[in-house]
Amino acid sequence: MAEHAQDTPRPDRLEAGEREVVSFRPAPISLAIGPLWFWAGLVVAASAGAATHARWDPERRVWPVLASLLVLVGVLRLGWEIAYWFGARYRITDRRAYSGTGVLTRRHLHIPLDRVQHVNVVRRVRDRLAGVGSVGVATAGTGGTELWWVMISDPHRIADAVRSAAERARHARETPAPGPVAPVEPTPAPRRPVVIGLTGTIASGKSTAAGIFRDLGCLVIDSDAQTRAALDRPDVRDTLASWWGRGVLDREGRVDRKAVAGIVFNDPGQRQRLEKLVHPLIRASRADLIEKAHAAGKRVVVVDAPLLLEAGVNRECDAVVMIDAPRDQRLRRVADRGWDDAELTRRESAQWPAGRKASAADSVVMNDGTIGALRAKLTDALDRIMSAPPRPAHHGPSGMTG
Repeated sequence: MAEHAQDTPRPDRLEAGEREVVSFRPAPISLAIGPLWFWAGLVVAASAGAATHARWDPERRVWPVLASLLVLVGVLRLGWEIAYWFGARYRITDRRAYSGTGVLTRRHLHIPLDRVQHVNVVRRVRDRLAGVGSVGVATAGTGGTELWWVMISDPHRIADAVRSAAERARHARETPAPGPVAPVEPTPAPRRPVVIGLTGTIASGKSTAAGIFRDLGCLVIDSDAQTRAALDRPDVRDTLASWWGRGVLDREGRVDRKAVAGIVFNDPGQRQRLEKLVHPLIRASRADLIEKAHAAGKRVVVVDAPLLLEAGVNRECDAVVMIDAPRDQRLRRVADRGWDDAELTRRESAQWPAGRKASAADSVVMNDGTIGALRAKLTDALDRIMSAPPRPAHHGPSGMTG
């Protein structure tokens, strides 16, 4: 399999041992809003002809022919759009993200999940009105987005699924496979890895920072991905459905995170109920990953958790790095999510203020420049943390996860 999106002989088929995570296609409403300007032009042409035919075609010999042609053009275009819709196939497997499109000529694109660097959601005004959006996937070292899933339903859920699958794929790549045991001289056990907690303000570039830490050789634990994995467990799903009804499940029978958020956001009692169910699972998963990193000889583990400090996960960490950015830059970033200044303020009110986070962090990195500048700052912060005197081991359970 090639490293970047490319043409392959039959990539629409699953390879031996490959498992499909989710399969989908553009939303049906894309048949109408995709060629929106075409339909608008057709309506304008028909309206203009109907309004003027009495003057320039009093015997009505030409207008019926033109009207028939307009109808034929519309039917042909609709048929083409339907054929394109039926031919579009989008898929996430445990190995890759895939897009297959085209009617007369098929275009197959795929990206190995362990190479995914960025996942973007784009929702134009008409997309928001129609309840759809487009998801773009890019790999490291490229100049743009290589694969697009266009006009799909619930694009944020699909983007989350890609990020989660990509994290699992990277973890599988980074975890060494067991090999044959050879008779060697006893060697000292590897030192316990340094555990760094990564937090930040909303839209400060924390995910980019996590990717840079990963490139620097750190094992990154994505707490959001762990939360999604916990909610996907059948026992958790059944428990939530018994508490709050089948309305918390989506059409595919999985937990609808937006529905759950709507329940727990304004109800502290229900939030605590959910945390008592899910957080022990996440803590166990995090401890297992750190133990595997220890066995594999990893020197640094980064715990990427939005609510790292609020939830007390920093008690499991040797150091905390906070990412911040100027508010105007963060506002531009959250505009892609459909948020305005008021919505950003509302979301921030559920977290510690930036000043309090900064006072609790060992290193504060301001992301106000290029990615190269951010990489340099994070490299310096990592060097300072690694050169600091080791702290006593203290990795016990925390109250919650971010």
